[in-house]
Amino acid sequence: MGWRVSFAETDKILSKPKAAPFLRSLEECEDNELRITVAGAKIGDCAVGTFDGTALGRILSQCRPIESDENLAFEITFESYIIYQVRNESFCSYDPQEIRHGKFLIIFEKSKLLEYLTISTDTCRFADGSFYPVKWTHYGIYTQNHVIDVISQCEPNVLRLTRS
Repeated sequence: MGWRVSFAETDKILSKPKAAPFLRSLEECEDNELRITVAGAKIGDCAVGTFDGTALGRILSQCRPIESDENLAFEITFESYIIYQVRNESFCSYDPQEIRHGKFLIIFEKSKLLEYLTISTDTCRFADGSFYPVKWTHYGIYTQNHVIDVISQCEPNVLRLTRS
């Protein structure tokens, strides 16, 4: 069906077009498994139409749409998670206090969601750096219209579904 790729490598592949990927599906499976499918982005053809001679018309005649690239699809599966949320990307803001790595597929060292985790669940992070019940990580998946945050105690499995 596909071949395995690391979360970080998938971020590098999806970052090449310089436009956020598209969310294709998000599915909760049995026993708290979460499956997310994303497709890369590509620049489409010039818009077909008549543009008047105004400055706006000249600008629009040079515009290209950002489209889903179905030849660049990935399935990201979290076999288990503690918490996840999906937000409309239009309502998300950048927090300079957060420590993150990645562009569209992000791993957080510090985030407000990590701080909230110990308030909303029975998880704990002790002063010595240990975790209860097990160590967890905050993963972010940033797409054209959605921001998905997953805190999981296991690294996601990523399958590249198509070749480009």
